[in-house]
Amino acid sequence: EIKPDRPDFFLQAWWPDYNSPLNYSYPLFYSQSAGANGQNAGYYTDPTVDKLIDQGSKGTSVDQIVAPFKQAQQILSKDDPAGIFMAQSPDRTVVSAAIKNQVFNVLYLGTFDFYAISRS
Repeated sequence: EIKPDRPDFFLQAWWPDYNSPLNYSYPLFYSQSAGANGQNAGYYTDPTVDKLIDQGSKGTSVDQIVAPFKQAQQILSKDDPAGIFMAQSPDRTVVSAAIKNQVFNVLYLGTFDFYAISRS
């Protein structure tokens, strides 16, 4: 259904505040985060996804947190895709073999744990 107050197509990127499935799903796919209320610029709405996000956000064990977000991921990426998920560019860093402990930060792209790096 075409809605004149919503975009037909747009490019969106997201940089999380912290490494948690909640920090990806709530801002981007939770119904109440649509439009001016958050980053859900595509106005994605699915009551099941909302319920799973709520359930995962209240979990008190790893399993109680991970299981609902895995179900939400299945819906958002396969069953009822919220968008066309293009890619994450690969990290290509060239360093001398003398540099040790270079650990790529998987959350903040292109950054490293500076204090762990040393020269042999």
